[in-house]
Amino acid sequence: MKGNTPLHLLKLMSIRENYDSYGKYVKYGVLAKEAELVLRDYKKYFKAPQFMEHTEIDFTLFLTEFQNNWHNTNLTEEQHNTYTLLISNVEKIDATTAESCLPSFFAMEAREKIERFWENDFDAEKIRSLLDKYEEKISYVVEDPADGEVWGFEDLDMSVLDKSNGLPWHIKGMRESLESLTLNTFVVVCAYTELGKSAFCLSAAVHIFKHLCKAKSTSPILYFSSEDGPDVVGTRFLMALFSRTEAEIRSNFKDAMKFFNDNYNTDLFKVIKLGGKSKSYIEKKIKQYNPSLIVLDMIDHIQGEGDNKVTNNGETYQWARAISGSTCPVIATSQASSEAIIKDKETGGISYVKWVPITAMYYSNVEKQGAAETIVMIGADTHCPNERYINIVKAKRGKQMEFACKFNSTYATYEDF
Repeated sequence: MKGNTPLHLLKLMSIRENYDSYGKYVKYGVLAKEAELVLRDYKKYFKAPQFMEHTEIDFTLFLTEFQNNWHNTNLTEEQHNTYTLLISNVEKIDATTAESCLPSFFAMEAREKIERFWENDFDAEKIRSLLDKYEEKISYVVEDPADGEVWGFEDLDMSVLDKSNGLPWHIKGMRESLESLTLNTFVVVCAYTELGKSAFCLSAAVHIFKHLCKAKSTSPILYFSSEDGPDVVGTRFLMALFSRTEAEIRSNFKDAMKFFNDNYNTDLFKVIKLGGKSKSYIEKKIKQYNPSLIVLDMIDHIQGEGDNKVTNNGETYQWARAISGSTCPVIATSQASSEAIIKDKETGGISYVKWVPITAMYYSNVEKQGAAETIVMIGADTHCPNERYINIVKAKRGKQMEFACKFNSTYATYEDF
């Protein structure tokens, strides 16, 4: 829960070598605001030209900067006193006892380095060597690392890291960047209005649906729609599956459904209209159907519980990330801001940004970006309406990439050229 003020952590991070090595692994979302502020001010201290030679923080100098320069105007006297007391308590901590925090940082460092191996081929032996290295590293700071309380790779199942057997992506660029969709995969797809967020998800869903049918899977795709109803989503799914227009599907609906039922397991794609439903409703459906893939179309529209209908976007994204780790891969869509378009001041018209940056995510913040394993930004070119520009701006277990693909507006599908 947010509100933790770990003095040992603050002491550990006051040493430059530790801050440089492990500062990026600190989970700010669980800390009290005063601990967050102090840690962020550590960065100011270590980057200040006058302190560049300091191997650790001189708390007397730190307090001077804290009170006179960094927060002279934005904190009340009471807040200054609270922070001053906190910093004083941190200063009193013995640095050697603070090292009890190190094992958890070693674990996170090892995990991140393992994930980077996906830039190359999966190599179990290389990963095993890395784990042995960190076992040895931890032995220097933990008296008995074998007690199982802090560390233990003896039961590690590295098969969960192998993405060769995951659900296949629908276009070449996604396969080259991310290989496949596996457990612990949480992808956020972000684009401006009417540029094809839902179409991207449906194209992926259709491709994976065919794969699940061929594999004789019994676990369906759950498509949660915050905007369109099941009839609309279902029709668009059939359009993409059969490469037929909406008019063709509707005029030959009986024949289309007969072919669908005869050749596919129709139970493997289910559309659920959210319509103001909350996370607990989604969780019930997930438990009911045990899906292979979950699509959350417009994740930011998911409501909070009970009387609290306004949900925290960061919390919602962390919740979706947790589901991707416990149940199956999750693809979610999110709206891009006006940073994804260019407005003509004279005519009032708009054109699109081709390579949309991560800052164009609505309500973009550290928690949302941190929760997503992969972030896909979709851009367009007004002069090339049948093309879309995919900017994979974050890929923890893959490669960041930019590539163009075909947007088939007739069937609302994403395709390779």
